[in-house]
Amino acid sequence: MPLRQGIKLTSYVGVMQVPGLTLEILPKLDDPHRARTGDAEAAHWQHVLLRLLKATHQLPVTVPSAAALAQARHSMLDVFIAAFLTQVETLLRQGLKKQYRPVEGNQRVLRGRLLFAQQLRHNLVHAEQFYTRAHTYDATHPLHALLRQALHVASAVATSEQLATRARSMLGQWPEMPPVAVPTELPVLTHATARYRPALELALLLLQRHSPAPQAGRTTAVALLFDMNRLFESYVAQQVRRAAPALHCRVAAQASQYLWHDVAVRPDIVVTLPGGATVVLDTKWKVPTSQRPSAADLQQLLAYCHLWGAAHGLLVYPTNPSPHPSRSTQQPYAPGRLAIAVQGHVLFADILLPDGRLNLDFGRQLLSYLMTLPQ
Repeated sequence: MPLRQGIKLTSYVGVMQVPGLTLEILPKLDDPHRARTGDAEAAHWQHVLLRLLKATHQLPVTVPSAAALAQARHSMLDVFIAAFLTQVETLLRQGLKKQYRPVEGNQRVLRGRLLFAQQLRHNLVHAEQFYTRAHTYDATHPLHALLRQALHVASAVATSEQLATRARSMLGQWPEMPPVAVPTELPVLTHATARYRPALELALLLLQRHSPAPQAGRTTAVALLFDMNRLFESYVAQQVRRAAPALHCRVAAQASQYLWHDVAVRPDIVVTLPGGATVVLDTKWKVPTSQRPSAADLQQLLAYCHLWGAAHGLLVYPTNPSPHPSRSTQQPYAPGRLAIAVQGHVLFADILLPDGRLNLDFGRQLLSYLMTLPQ
C-alpha cells in the first residue's frame, strides 16, 4: 500500500532490496507499538519465517538456526540465494542433463544433412562451407537457461561478497545459452528432470521477483514477499490434515460453495468430526485489538457456518508462545430466523513452542479441542 514517502506492507513478509538498501519484513506477533528489537529477536523471527516456508513446502530452503542468523547477521535474501546456490552445486556434481537437439548453419565439414536451397543462398561463393542440419548432444536446455539467468541475478543482488563469488564461479562452469522467457509456474518436469525441482523453485522465486525499477536508469529491485495470511493458513491446514487420520477426522481445505448467484466463498478449513458434525475454521494472521475478533471476521464465520450447516465455527489467531496451552473463548451468535444455532469460537493458537521451534503437535491439539465440542 503506497504512503507519502513510504509503503505499508499489511500482511506481507519477506525481503526487499534496492541498491544501497535491504528491507526485511518479519512476521512478528509482539506489541505493535514497540519501536525496535535487537538482532537476536530479529534473527528469531527470520528463523520462524524460514521454518514456516519450509514446513509448508513453499521453499526448499536450508534453515539456519536462530543463533547462527543472529551471529552472522544474514540478510534474508542471502539465505534464499545460499539455498539456491547449494541446489545448483548439487546439480553440477550430479552432472547436467544432456539431450540431442537440431543445429542448422554453416559448417567447415560436411556433417549431417546438406540443405541445398540454403547452400545456394549462403555459400554460392564459399565452396569451403556447407550449410547443414545435424543433431548435437549437449546440455543446452530451457531449464538450464532459467538456472543460468537466476545465477546472474544471484551474483548481482547478493549482499554477501562470498555468495556473489560463488554465483560467478558457477556461471563460469555453466554452459552458455541464450535467455528464455521466465514462466509464471514451475515447468513440467519428467522423471529425468525431477531432481531439478528444488533449484528451479528457488530460481523462479529470484527471477519472478527481480524486475527493473519504475524510474529510468539501470537500477534494479528485488522483492521476495509472501502473504503471511496464506502462509499461516497453509501451516494450520497442513498440521490439521496430518493429525486427522489418527483422530478419525476428515479435513477439506479451500472447499467452496455459492453464496449468491455465481459468487462463491471458501472457508480456510472444514473439519468433519468422527460423529459427522462439521466445524468451519477461518485463520487470521493478526493480533486482534484487545483480543476481540472484528465484526467482519465474525460475520464471515457466521456465513460459512450457515452454508456448511455447521453448529460451530472457529476463528484461529496466532499468539506468542507461552508455557500455557492455546487459549480459547466461545459465545453463541445472537438468535436469528435461520434454523441453525451457531456457536462462535476464538482460538489464540500457540504455533510456536516457548523455545521458538514450530509446534508440530498443533494439529492434534486443535482437533482434540474440536472433539470436546457438543454435537
